[in-house]
Amino acid sequence: MIEYSVAMTESVNDSLQKFLLNDLDDEEICFATWHPAKGKSRFSILINDIIFPRDGERERHGTVTALPQYLDRAKEFARLKNAGLIMIHTHPSGSGHQSVSEPDLYYEQDVLAREIVGYTGLPFVGMTLAGDSTWSARIYPKPYLIQWCSSVRIVGKNLHVDFHPELNPIIQPNEKHMRTSSVWGDKKQVDLMRLKVGIIGAGSVGDAVGEIISRMGVGRIHLMDYDFIQLHNLDRLPGTSKNDVGKKKADVISEKLQIGATNDNFICTVSYDSVVEETGYAEALDYDVLFCCVDRPWPRQVLNHLAYSSLIPVINGGIDFRVPDGKFVHGMFRTQTVGPERPCMNCLNTFKGSEVQQDRDGLFDNPDYIKEQEKISKTPSRQNIMPFVFGLSFVETTQFIELVTNLANIGDLGQQEYDYRSSTLTAKPSQCVPNCPYVSIVSLGDSDKPFLGSDISKDRTLNDNSEAKS
Repeated sequence: MIEYSVAMTESVNDSLQKFLLNDLDDEEICFATWHPAKGKSRFSILINDIIFPRDGERERHGTVTALPQYLDRAKEFARLKNAGLIMIHTHPSGSGHQSVSEPDLYYEQDVLAREIVGYTGLPFVGMTLAGDSTWSARIYPKPYLIQWCSSVRIVGKNLHVDFHPELNPIIQPNEKHMRTSSVWGDKKQVDLMRLKVGIIGAGSVGDAVGEIISRMGVGRIHLMDYDFIQLHNLDRLPGTSKNDVGKKKADVISEKLQIGATNDNFICTVSYDSVVEETGYAEALDYDVLFCCVDRPWPRQVLNHLAYSSLIPVINGGIDFRVPDGKFVHGMFRTQTVGPERPCMNCLNTFKGSEVQQDRDGLFDNPDYIKEQEKISKTPSRQNIMPFVFGLSFVETTQFIELVTNLANIGDLGQQEYDYRSSTLTAKPSQCVPNCPYVSIVSLGDSDKPFLGSDISKDRTLNDNSEAKS
């Protein structure tokens, strides 16, 4: 069954709330456009432009009515933008999730739903904003019957989610969360426990991140990794042994997380896909937050694009050593959260365009290419040690905590970098460069997808494992 969810940036939310809740004596109304982002099991409605009413386009009389000329202008604006149309109104005296009255349901479902989809090609969406700033939303796909959205997500410096109380029921913290919830309170703990988190890459860092957030109480985790455990992984995968060699990383880690998770309703799913392929990309769109735990530039580029186009915060990290000819020069790890109203990975120099193309060509996991690069740099590739794994997972999950709880009232902790030689952890506030291409794709969803294709590295890994077994 498909799940529906609305997402908007913090700036869009601020503009809507400032207008809609300015005068609480009467209900208020406006329209907005939206673009779709179709995941494997979640259909996201991404709000773009707000269409505020002009003088004489609405009547406020306790309730509120959008006059025909306002509706016509909004429909045409949406059509020209190749976007869908949302009608938003307020319940000034309401609090929490708002149901829809019989007259409103009739107008939305029986009058507007067919008209709007015929004009824009996309289903009509209705939203209600309560006086306490809680959002609720519904959509009318064919056969034009109301479908409630499970959540409304507000994405920016923080992630705030208003959940449908029946589609996403409250999960009460239990004794296992006593120390955790005492830090940020039961309300934020309840919200955290209803989040869906995707971990792209179930290697050493993905394993540690999953362990931390599952014990914090996150309710659903998805692990995406096609790789197998090998002997050289055992020094950085806690809880695994030589008996796990040859097994799928995602399977082994999933079993471990389900044993240690503190949420009584915990679900951990796995897939053996790649996020740079259509299937894996669609899976990633189903989650509220993504951790990028891969050390390849193409997946990073795809996830960076997704963070802006589909409004899903991505927490990315990496480890780097320089030990030419066995002499230590440099060791560091860094992390950052990317998404709307934050600097992107491209502007933070997390990946380079030339490296993305090499990755698409399958060179980053090509043994011959790797040997040639090691000769040039005189240092082995992908060096890593267990303390750095735990260090990186610590700062990544700290970024997650601030994103979803706003514990320090900061939101964006910046790019955090640990340098081994100076023994310092520093935060580097930054912003995207002028005319950054990722800023221009915010909320465009499926109308501006990243470059996806066959993952040569994935195919090589699967072939190598098949040959090893035979």
